[in-house]
Amino acid sequence: MSSWVDELAATPLAERARFLEQMVVGEFKVWLLMEPSDEFPLEQSYFELGLTSLGATEIKETLEARLGQPVQSATLFNNPTAAHLLKHLREEVLAEHFPTGTAAPATPDSSAESRRALVGSLLDELYQN
Repeated sequence: MSSWVDELAATPLAERARFLEQMVVGEFKVWLLMEPSDEFPLEQSYFELGLTSLGATEIKETLEARLGQPVQSATLFNNPTAAHLLKHLREEVLAEHFPTGTAAPATPDSSAESRRALVGSLLDELYQN
């Protein structure tokens, strides 16, 4: 696997947020069996889109391998949207590549709604098995 960090560092500062988004969303699309051209809703829970907890764990492991840094499981499960994950990656995991003022604008926090969606998704999985 190639290192996204190397590619990110080589990307012009103004384009880094978009590059990171494309890489992360690409991983979700693969797991959700989406076409590369399909629209991926950044604010919608990826569990609502059909991702399982196993898939989220696999994506976490892929991100860690590609970024060379740990990604908190809580980040993926407590607020399960790509927008939240991307914000976390820019501000916490890859902060040195996103100096203050260059990161993409913060997205509204919908953590209560996301948690409800996660609980609903997990309950659906539990009762389907």
